[in-house]
Amino acid sequence: DPVGFTGTLRFNLDPFGEHSDRELLEELGKVQLGDFVASKTEGLGYFLTAGGENLSVGQRQLVCAARAFLRSSPILILDEATASVDFQTDELIQKVLRHEVETRKLTTITIAHRINTIMGADNVLVLDRGTAAEFGAPKKLAEDPSSLFYSFANASSSAAKK
Repeated sequence: DPVGFTGTLRFNLDPFGEHSDRELLEELGKVQLGDFVASKTEGLGYFLTAGGENLSVGQRQLVCAARAFLRSSPILILDEATASVDFQTDELIQKVLRHEVETRKLTTITIAHRINTIMGADNVLVLDRGTAAEFGAPKKLAEDPSSLFYSFANASSSAAKK
């Protein structure tokens, strides 16, 4: 789950006070939270309750993404980043992440159970009972009937149709 701190949105984005309000607002716009912040009279002073519970899970994920992007790290690790959101919110978060990762030329390590989350990756490492079972481009693996990833992709596709 996304981690939020009790305190202002400003503090949650920039706990060390390294960025200007303009930079924070710009980052929030990039992660599709600009309108949300603009709708709050407190703006960046909007107070987040314990764990950010007064935000939706999707909003908390996007705040965490903005915080990570503000750190300017070359590597972004996403552990089930969209597991707790509906598919519509998942699509929004994935779109934001793909755009920002591409724009910033970040390396991402993504841990995911939703196949659609990783289909755009350069490569995937498929684990089976804690052991590396296969490695390769997800689209190529998804087309190979002998691939474990193929089985996952088909099971995921079948579940999504129900």
